[in-house]
Amino acid sequence: MSIVEYIDEYGSLGNGEHIEEVAVSLAGRIMSKRASSSKLFFYDLHGGGAKVQVMADASKSGLDEDEFAKFHSTVKPMKPQDEPSAKGN
Repeated sequence: MSIVEYIDEYGSLGNGEHIEEVAVSLAGRIMSKRASSSKLFFYDLHGGGAKVQVMADASKSGLDEDEFAKFHSTVKPMKPQDEPSAKGN
C-alpha cells in the first residue's frame, strides 16, 4: 500500500487511535528516527509526496527486547540528498 493510499484509508483516525486487527505494509523512505526509549521508536516515512509517522513498540513486535533494540539500532534515516536507484537488464 502506498503512503497516499494509507492516508486516504486511515487518515480519519484520531491521534492515538489505531486498529490492531489490521496489518498493512508500507513502502517509503525513512527520513527521521526518534527513540523514546529502547522499547519505543518513531519514524517519519515519506513517499508519493506524503508522510506518516510509524510507531515501533517492542511490546507489540513479537521480538524480545534485546532483538527489538538491536534491529532498530541498525535502521538509519535517509539523508535528503540520498537518491536510491537500480540499474539492470
